Amino acid sequence: MSNFVKQLLIILTLSWCWFLFSSANIFPALLFPSPQEIIKSFYIIFAEDNISHDILLTIVRMISGLVMGIVLGIVSGVLIGFSSLTKQITFWVDFLRSIPGAALFPAFMLLFGLGELAKIFLVIFATVLIVIINTTYGIKNMNKTRLMVAQTLKLNKLQTFFQIILPESLPYISVGIRHAISYSLIMVVVAEMFMGTEYGLGKRIVDFHLTYEIGKMYSVIILTGMIGYLANQLYIYFESKKIHWIGK
Repeated sequence: MSNFVKQLLIILTLSWCWFLFSSANIFPALLFPSPQEIIKSFYIIFAEDNISHDILLTIVRMISGLVMGIVLGIVSGVLIGFSSLTKQITFWVDFLRSIPGAALFPAFMLLFGLGELAKIFLVIFATVLIVIINTTYGIKNMNKTRLMVAQTLKLNKLQTFFQIILPESLPYISVGIRHAISYSLIMVVVAEMFMGTEYGLGKRIVDFHLTYEIGKMYSVIILTGMIGYLANQLYIYFESKKIHWIGK
């Protein structure tokens, strides 16, 4: 049985259990809508509530912060990896990474206001630290034998970096990017909930909650999860094609 069929059976089983629970009226219908209500709400949010605009804005914010975070993270991670102060710098990176992103909302609002910059810089802050850590470990855990081969072949520093160091580090960097993709969506949605915005999936979740449109609220939550899952699957596909030596 293929993995797809297994996952489909799990989804169908969970949906059936959900249907039974909602039909038994164990929980109030307002708080625990039936699957039929959720499906209906999916149609309504696209047909009447223009959720497509919110999806687009959330994805743009996510990608903007994610790309800048990845670039800054890789560059910084490489510099730290070759630095003699790696342990000291890594300590501070780990310390900053341990601060919950939500705790920084007030500081980012004071520095960047309530506009797009605050949300994008929050994503950058969250993702850059993840990528820095993984890039640094990738540099530090290189196969030393390959470096000796590079010296034997008399490769210059630029050739050594692009032909030996970077390919050796990419599996570590790639793991960091996968985590950063998931975390970037989380940060954007939470920022949209609490930092003030007119559009965005996080804003819609809060709005539907406040107006007791619970079916729509669950629909947007499920939609957000689907976007996150799709983003990760797209990256996994890219990873399998471009970084195919991972695990080999």
